[in-house]
Amino acid sequence: EAGVHALSAAILMAQGKMDAAAASVERLVAMEHTVLELPPSDCELLYGRCGYLHALLFARRHVGGQLAKSLLAPERFKTVIAQVV
Repeated sequence: EAGVHALSAAILMAQGKMDAAAASVERLVAMEHTVLELPPSDCELLYGRCGYLHALLFARRHVGGQLAKSLLAPERFKTVIAQVV
């Protein structure tokens, strides 16, 4: 699900639909609590914590600008990474 939101944000941003892209990023960011509650063994590349991190990085790269700075700040990554390692 995280990948869907990240890809949606990238496509909408490319189409110039900033508000819709922001909404997709917000849905992606809102998944953080669910991801942090996953069992410790749930760190697969496509799913789980690692998949969520990949989706965040993808969205950050393709959305860029102020939206990426505010919603996809480095602090958001640190919390998830701490549970992976």
